Amino acid sequence: MDQIVKFQDRLIELMEDRHMKSVDLAKMLGVSKHAIKRWRHSDRFGLKIHNILNLCDIFNCSIEFITGRSNDVINYTPKPCPPFYERLRALMADKNITRYKIVRDNVILDGYFTNWKRGRVPRLSCLIAIADYMGCTLDYLLGRDDE
Repeated sequence: MDQIVKFQDRLIELMEDRHMKSVDLAKMLGVSKHAIKRWRHSDRFGLKIHNILNLCDIFNCSIEFITGRSNDVINYTPKPCPPFYERLRALMADKNITRYKIVRDNVILDGYFTNWKRGRVPRLSCLIAIADYMGCTLDYLLGRDDE
């Protein structure tokens, strides 16, 4: 739950620093102003990866920064993201962690792997769980940074 407050606070701070209203950010992202208001005030942390990446691009920051996991890396220039499932598999191989081990340790449900293999995008809450489990940043997990 703490991560939610940090994200909400960081988003509000970034918007205020740029004198940006919810409607302005919504237009830039191609979402409704109600979506922005939910992100700023909701107790749900269901942001999809494409929305968080677009927010990072607009605010020129890392995923770690916008989620409140770091106070560093402003004016961040990321590398292009490879497809998530490919990146996850490569990272798992590099760290010698199997899908079975992640599921067994109750980090992520097995069905999520199947969905990601089929091209579905993970939610931010899943990315945080995997990054914490693997001991890496969100930007590294997504291939945006060399850590």
